[in-house]
Amino acid sequence: LKWPIAQVAMLAELFPPSTPSPSSTVTAATPKVVSLRPCHGWQLCTPLLSGLMVASAARAAGRGKKAQRRAQAQRGVDVWRSLPGEIPKNMDVIMRNRYNDVVLEELDDLDLSPFRTLAVIRLPIQWVPQVGQLRRQVFRQGSTQHLALKFALEEHGGFLGIAVDIPQATYLPRGCVGAEVVQLSFEEDLVHATLRGVSMLRIIDRVKMPDDHGIRAPLMQEVLEYTDFERKEGMEVLLEETKKVEKLFVHCGQLQKETGIFAAGDLSKTPLRTLAQAASENLADVNLCGVRQEEHRGPVVASHAAVFAFGVQKQADFLCDPFSALRRLRTLSRFLNLMDRVLTPKLHA
Repeated sequence: LKWPIAQVAMLAELFPPSTPSPSSTVTAATPKVVSLRPCHGWQLCTPLLSGLMVASAARAAGRGKKAQRRAQAQRGVDVWRSLPGEIPKNMDVIMRNRYNDVVLEELDDLDLSPFRTLAVIRLPIQWVPQVGQLRRQVFRQGSTQHLALKFALEEHGGFLGIAVDIPQATYLPRGCVGAEVVQLSFEEDLVHATLRGVSMLRIIDRVKMPDDHGIRAPLMQEVLEYTDFERKEGMEVLLEETKKVEKLFVHCGQLQKETGIFAAGDLSKTPLRTLAQAASENLADVNLCGVRQEEHRGPVVASHAAVFAFGVQKQADFLCDPFSALRRLRTLSRFLNLMDRVLTPKLHA
């Protein structure tokens, strides 16, 4: 693919070829900011991301004019979703590898959510942008994370996987967050990136080795939020489970305040509805995977927002082993009921 000169120039601006030498004169000017999406409104504000997505989608669809016109209306995760599914020649080896720990019953319908490769970086749990969250990161120019961001922008509209960095782990976790690059800025040899979590991803090839640049791009599947399981149970059940979590969230938060025990996180600090409202605003322009009706969005977003308040260990449990909305809500209910059983005796001790 031969890119237009203007597009090459924009890429050069985003990713300087070299770090300033120690002898270079550095002024104390405001860092250069390249905004891919504003944090309010989330409308495409520069031709950069649009151009990158046109190039990416055109490669996937034969570089035709029709594919380019379709790609212009896409951004972020939608660029990745528009690419064809991938079934590698060694698929049977990947599925049988015991370290990948692939459970066939957990996989979503490949017609609805096919396998595709995606760049992934690992970050400490407190830095991972969960679904509905914004996180600002700082990387060194030329670092593996910086190169992965560049790859994501060139190939997938700025969409990449963010996995929890588990100390001493030799392979990737079973799942990670799918995040979009919202904004980039540069200051001396640092890259400031704002990332937004928009979906959960199931990592199929957890033992995928990095390429020559240190970038891992394993086979993944986006996790459907609303599956046949949710459809079978029905909307009333989904709403009922959401209300149950909201009630337990308030109850356990009150128990924490009265006992002074916050080992599981702090549920008393911010009401769940406030967390869910903020997450909903951050996801206003995102098509949640598998969600086709507006009434389904509320429970899905609330199920993610509830996780924000827990301690890092419980957050990691949800991020490293993702599943659909109703299963997430019921897992939350079980854990909150456990908190109730542990904290209530302490209140009367």
